[in-house]
Amino acid sequence: MAFLIGGANTTSTGAFEVTNSCRFGGDAYMNKTGSAGNQKTWTFSAWVKKSEPTTTTASGVNIFFGVGTGRLTCRFDPDVIQIYDYSSQYGITTTAKFRDVSAWYNIVFNWDTTQATAGNRIKLWVNGEQITSFSASSYPTEDYDSIVNSTVDHQIGGRDNLSSERFNGCMAEVCLIDGLALTASSFGEFNEDSPTIWQPIDVSGLTFGTNGFYCDFEASDNLGNDANGGTDLGETNIAATDQTVDTPTNNFTTLNNLVPFGTFTEGNTVWGSVASGDGCAFSTIGVAGGKWYAEVKCTGAQTSGFGVGVVPMQLMTGAAAGGGTATIGGVEYIDARVLSNGSNATGSITGISQNDIIGIALNMDDAEVKFYLNNTVQEGGTTISLPSGGFWCFSTSDYHSTNATEASMNFGNPAYSLTSAESDENGYGNFEFAPPSGYLALCSKNLATDG
Repeated sequence: MAFLIGGANTTSTGAFEVTNSCRFGGDAYMNKTGSAGNQKTWTFSAWVKKSEPTTTTASGVNIFFGVGTGRLTCRFDPDVIQIYDYSSQYGITTTAKFRDVSAWYNIVFNWDTTQATAGNRIKLWVNGEQITSFSASSYPTEDYDSIVNSTVDHQIGGRDNLSSERFNGCMAEVCLIDGLALTASSFGEFNEDSPTIWQPIDVSGLTFGTNGFYCDFEASDNLGNDANGGTDLGETNIAATDQTVDTPTNNFTTLNNLVPFGTFTEGNTVWGSVASGDGCAFSTIGVAGGKWYAEVKCTGAQTSGFGVGVVPMQLMTGAAAGGGTATIGGVEYIDARVLSNGSNATGSITGISQNDIIGIALNMDDAEVKFYLNNTVQEGGTTISLPSGGFWCFSTSDYHSTNATEASMNFGNPAYSLTSAESDENGYGNFEFAPPSGYLALCSKNLATDG
């Protein structure tokens, strides 16, 4: 299957750039009431970065487009993609499983019951390739009217009567086309230099039809804006902080919940430990070269045992089972000390309080790390050597605390409000404090040149 590594498209001159996505989670969704349109022929497209790899919701279902009172849903269930019309029991379910929580998928499907051949009435593409293998399929009868483009509720991020099945993750470039059965080539193209990479194209010139809409999420004060000029979508539990710069053309690292020790929310940027237990969480991207910066906000009231740091990727499994990152070969700022491979580092360290922001400057070129507390360098500015080589990632942990801790990880795409917005020297990321000179946000555009 074709795949997407955001930023690989930077090798092509004039490639279309997606500026923003919207982060969904909890009971968050957008909706609008449809008007009378073409119920026989329509197309839906979205760029999707899912946050849940398995059955972490009550039902294991993540709906990214739903119409009516559960009448038609397009969803991950939990790892397959399913398009299903509950009224008629028409739909398709993929054989392929989509488990990656670190990458963007472009999901395009059209519905066209005017087709004489049953198998042509629902078509699906993922990252530019048509999916033809299904574990289940039942195609609508010729000229069947779906519920889409009728005068019912149309939702991005769920369906209107079940909050437990809402989508968790990020979405970008969301389009509903009323009256046309389009293919994936209307929404993306293969990169001319890396022909297995699927990348977005400008969709603003498409004909969206009577009931269609286009959400580009570029207005933080109106994320439900229809960029095509139609009626805006209503927003429920959506805030300005849900706008993110993590997009299919610049993919930012998040936390990896494939090592599922604790809770992961806000598009895998917020981690919470379990009460009275140890555990860790790690970034999805590891690096072996370059200089990288991240910030972590201590958002929970429990600060004893709260730690942030860096850890070798090859030790992630042991870390999840064994507790704090420093005990398994990492470097960790915890309480009023820094631990390196389980031993105390020297120097002046300030204890961590609630709402403190800890900056982590990871220098893989020289195999060392520095920590900053609210922009004040710790350890007297002394760098701490990494105890081993290989690929390293950012981490957070809860070590021997009596209550659950919580960390909001800012890899340049924060889930919390900033009092200032500082980017790295390449212009990427949003941080509370300016990254040290030469240090970059851990995103695919920076990896393309500095990783």
